[in-house]
Amino acid sequence: MLISSSANDGTNPSTGYLVNARNAYGGNHKSIGSVSDVITEMKNYSLAHSSQPFSVLIIDHGAPADMSMGAGDTSVGGAGKYIDDTATTKTDRDAFMKACKDYKITTCTLAGCCVATGQKGRDFLQTLATGGQCTMKAPNKKIAYGKNAYFSAVKGMVWISKTPP
Repeated sequence: MLISSSANDGTNPSTGYLVNARNAYGGNHKSIGSVSDVITEMKNYSLAHSSQPFSVLIIDHGAPADMSMGAGDTSVGGAGKYIDDTATTKTDRDAFMKACKDYKITTCTLAGCCVATGQKGRDFLQTLATGGQCTMKAPNKKIAYGKNAYFSAVKGMVWISKTPP
């Protein structure tokens, strides 16, 4: 499980989506600050577990066809902090898909608001699934969060799943 290392969701330093995710999962997650961090954590996990296939959950902010990976509360735009369906993030997007394939990711869940919304979001998910040779899952609407021990980002959502052809 990988969660943005951002301090808060921009509204209050002690509450919000990312803070509640980290609190819910306690020490059972790795903090990320970039796409490169995501790839490094996948590699480390793969090496520590004899290259066995595994699933990944990435929690950060999102938008249709756009997933932050360390951008957190900052405005999305920093190099290496997100992937989307544009030429701007092609290098990072390609590296992420290659890592999914190389490290035998079976399912990658992108827990960010609206990532799979609309045709653009579904196409983005299919591109990642095809390039990463794994199942990609993401919500097609805004994620509501709660402060309970079972973080609601992964419960009760409408998820879109795309698998490689």
